[in-house]
Amino acid sequence: MFPAIKIILTKQKLSFLKGYNLLFFLTVLVYQSSIAQLTIRSKQKDKYRAVLWSSADGLSLGKKNIMLKDVNGFLWIISPMGLNRFDGSNFKIYSTDKNTPGTIDGFYSFSLVEDSLNNIWIGTNKGLSRYDIKKDTFKNFSSAVLSANSAGAIIPFWATRDELYCMEAGNQVTVYNIHSFEKKILATLDKNNSAINKITIPQSIYDAGSNSIWILAGEYGVPGGGLIQVVLSDKKIIYHEWACYKKIPGHAHYSYGMCYDPNRKSIWINSIEGLLEFTLHDKQFHAIAACNELMDLNNFEMIAGIELDWQGRVLLYRYTKGIIIYDPIAQTVQPLISDPDLQNQVSDENMSIYCDRDGMIWCGYLPVKGIYQLIPFSSSVSRLPFHTDQPINKSTIPVKHMAQADHGHIWLSTMDGLNIFDPLNSSLKHLNQPDFPGVKGENIIPLGTDSIHQKAWLHTGNSGTFYEMDILSRMCRRMTVKGMNHKEIINIYPNYNTISPYKKGLVFLVDKTGIFTINRDSAVVQQVLEIPYHVTNMAVAAQKRIFLRLHFANTNLSYYETNGKWVQTATALDSIEWSCIFYDTNSESYWAGGLKRLYHKTKWRSPVTVY
Repeated sequence: MFPAIKIILTKQKLSFLKGYNLLFFLTVLVYQSSIAQLTIRSKQKDKYRAVLWSSADGLSLGKKNIMLKDVNGFLWIISPMGLNRFDGSNFKIYSTDKNTPGTIDGFYSFSLVEDSLNNIWIGTNKGLSRYDIKKDTFKNFSSAVLSANSAGAIIPFWATRDELYCMEAGNQVTVYNIHSFEKKILATLDKNNSAINKITIPQSIYDAGSNSIWILAGEYGVPGGGLIQVVLSDKKIIYHEWACYKKIPGHAHYSYGMCYDPNRKSIWINSIEGLLEFTLHDKQFHAIAACNELMDLNNFEMIAGIELDWQGRVLLYRYTKGIIIYDPIAQTVQPLISDPDLQNQVSDENMSIYCDRDGMIWCGYLPVKGIYQLIPFSSSVSRLPFHTDQPINKSTIPVKHMAQADHGHIWLSTMDGLNIFDPLNSSLKHLNQPDFPGVKGENIIPLGTDSIHQKAWLHTGNSGTFYEMDILSRMCRRMTVKGMNHKEIINIYPNYNTISPYKKGLVFLVDKTGIFTINRDSAVVQQVLEIPYHVTNMAVAAQKRIFLRLHFANTNLSYYETNGKWVQTATALDSIEWSCIFYDTNSESYWAGGLKRLYHKTKWRSPVTVY
């Protein structure tokens, strides 16, 4: 994983960007170039950090999970093995205990509903349980009629100010008063003719405008299907079926799930034929034109997530596309996450999607997998789209190095030449060897620039030669590399990620050779330290100190410059397995990043603070 480092363009005497950011930057460019080729258009960049919570973290069972966040911010999670309450770090599992009063009755949970008193109602394999949020106890209700055909004894699916709506025994629509617990039977459906989709009963809807209960109908392999409307005023049952968009006689119109849209007064249905909208005012089904390509029938899930986010967009899972977002206003479709690998990880085998009030998205799955938490964030790295005359593909990677030039431009070196990126207009200009008079060699790599003196330093990757360039004319002159004995050295290849600004130029490491400097007043690249070891990292602090991280060594090396000479000087950081070191000029202290640790050194004689 690449570090999240913010690229800040400022007017400084010496401009430089670390090489280890380059592959991340290139990944951004490759993605921006290729995303336009997708049939699903992505205008908005994903802004989610994905965290997987599983049994290893304390979840009772990471399959068939449905989530609900209560008024106190706890996330309730149902599973086939206990009810979970998650506080963001730890899981508390509520299990059946006949010897303890006030515990939940039933270990297998099917649905969750929060009522107006902020109590949680849970449908289990034993009936209905009400969690008292003030007492942290449960009150249990048993079904009067148990049926082998029911998905659960009592499944709550909707709550109003005073009532809780449930499906009991698979075909009885019942209502409970949340204050008195009085129960009424509202309607009884015909088990043989209704073709109730038992798996999606928890997604049933109560609509006050039509005073009706809406239930998904239709199952795999059974012709027809659609919506069942139960009109509560006269207990009338009406079947609504959409026309087959594939014009297949006897086609099964089963659905994966549905959700209610209070703003549009409609029901969104994730069906085998794609996304449909059922408008309640005229009782009509509407196919979504932007989702035509989803109606491919090559879907195999029996249940899949569908949910509205806080912007009123529809999130739904499709077998061939993963979790996608449909914007009803813009009428566009895009993947939930632009990164294809992460999109697959988060989407695969999805059965439930829950968007909480804090902007987070939670995903549950049919097989044992856990739950994904998608946390919105503002990235510290800006992804900058651009247009280029040359396609960005495998022939143009990897990026060797990049350096900040004048006018805010960034120079990027790829395998086939030098590119100048202008962030103001997101343009990329490709340059080759003929654009640099005096350069003999290919794979031109920018090392750094001095915008005040209009100089830049280049290196050719194929010949190992250094050049000093006049930025205005691009005229280049070859630089001589000399060792500690002042004899010329040829074919020198710097570790590009170690290049740092240093006094009048640059300093860098050549692995198993030593430390070299470039000075704007000299045409010589001079070796200043002989380091015959394999060095994995280098850090420069305050223009006076160099830290070297040795590969598999018992200690590291530190050098301090005195009277123009570098002298090895032991420091407290030599024993630390650091990956990067930052020098804070204000406090004159050092920060070192290590494996799951952060080290702070204030003065050389003081102890190191470990975080």
